[in-house]
Amino acid sequence: MTDCEDRTQTSPDVLVFSADLPQKKAQAPSPLAVLNHRYAAGEIDREEFERMKKELRE
Repeated sequence: MTDCEDRTQTSPDVLVFSADLPQKKAQAPSPLAVLNHRYAAGEIDREEFERMKKELRE
């Protein structure tokens, strides 16, 4: 067997490329988004939601 024949019977050469791509960091939700979520989840009632929303807008 020649070197070339022997080489084809072993695992093929593999090139691996890796790039450090910038990853997006998760942004924290806005206070209003958190408030909306809490209201939708039933954690706060409408009165408290409206009061807190008014405070956020001031």
